[in-house]
Amino acid sequence: GAKNTVDKSSWATLPYISSLGRRLLTEVGLEIHDEAPARGSRVSGGKVNSSIAPAQGGESSMATSTKITFKPLGNRIVVEPLETEEQMSSGGIYIPDTAKEKPQDGTIVAVGTGRMTDDGKPVTAEDVSAVGSMMSLLRYAIQPNLVQTTEGQPVIVHAGPFGNIAHGCSSVMGDLIGLGYADYVLTEAGFGADLGFEKFMHIKARFNCLEPSAAVIVASVRALKSHGGVARRELDSPNEEAVEKGMPNLAHLIGMIKSFGLPVVVAMNNFPTDTKAETAIVKRRCEEAGAFAAIESRVFVEGGAGGEDLARAVMDATRGEDPKISYAYPEDASIQDKVLALAQKVYNADDVAWAPAARRQLRRYEELGWGGLPVCMAKTHLSLSHNPRLRGLPSGYTFEVSDVRASVGAGFIYPIAGNIMTMPGLPGSPRALDVDAKGNILGL
Repeated sequence: GAKNTVDKSSWATLPYISSLGRRLLTEVGLEIHDEAPARGSRVSGGKVNSSIAPAQGGESSMATSTKITFKPLGNRIVVEPLETEEQMSSGGIYIPDTAKEKPQDGTIVAVGTGRMTDDGKPVTAEDVSAVGSMMSLLRYAIQPNLVQTTEGQPVIVHAGPFGNIAHGCSSVMGDLIGLGYADYVLTEAGFGADLGFEKFMHIKARFNCLEPSAAVIVASVRALKSHGGVARRELDSPNEEAVEKGMPNLAHLIGMIKSFGLPVVVAMNNFPTDTKAETAIVKRRCEEAGAFAAIESRVFVEGGAGGEDLARAVMDATRGEDPKISYAYPEDASIQDKVLALAQKVYNADDVAWAPAARRQLRRYEELGWGGLPVCMAKTHLSLSHNPRLRGLPSGYTFEVSDVRASVGAGFIYPIAGNIMTMPGLPGSPRALDVDAKGNILGL
């Protein structure tokens, strides 16, 4: 992304590297080292030579210059834009820098450590011939999509990663656009409040000033009967006892959301096979668990009219002062402490067991300086635990982490709980694409 790429030539013109400059270089992912004094202020080979220049009409207070060497952290890169010829209009008029088309091509001059090969070398997108394909996708993927519902309401659809293996949230850009046009913006998080909601709060909202005013958790009688032990083929049959047995799962998630300081509205997604008695159990138990309201949603059958009561409840929940958000772990907690906090507060586990390979990889990430990143847990969506067979509200168990990986560019560490595929839905040989100098996709 743009925030992870530094045009090193722009730093070459600086008379010196100030403390603010050092901080900015660090924040965009560069590790800085002072080396032996040197003269000049040219950039070469990934190094910035910065002289302490005298003030206009005076002399410098320092007789030496400082040589600054920077190294990108993680999988970030430093790019030097290719030089372009001066542009002239068809009438021979010189086009100043401010009006020129900015160069789109550049040379990679430094690469962060990122994922390492067996011999200790970083793996880059170029190594796997993926740069062209990535640019072909991102060329248009960066632009939010404005669509509409069947009743004409505007909807911004932008990004939609899986909630069980990624953060499962819509893009920050999409939310900001919506907030600029509407009084109320509903933004989706991934399936499962133990996954989508938790990641929305710790990864997206926390670092982008997008903390919500309220949360809506979607539940159904069928899902609760499944957590109560009913087989899938029997979910259409009335079973009030199974609804009662499945309710601890939903009650726990209501309490978990409330622990962040947010009011919770439960949207009971109505199915034709739901009975009034089953629905009444869900509503009563949700309110007992502390939900602001539990409202039936009939939008699948009735359209917008079937969601008016739910919409009013959500609006009521957002009135008053903004909630004071409380997170499950502090930003500066270690990765192990973050995972333990999630296991105990979100997944209802007693402890966490790390596989030896996961512990070794975790130590490596901490050595690389990635220990302060948020955690994006990859686990099953079928259970609060790492085991898809543990339905309802599992307790007294140990949450198992089998592996841990890093998405440094995206900004998080993702431990893998149990056995889960982290790249679903892709063909064996993804089609290779590329873009030309004008951004047109080649190979379609």
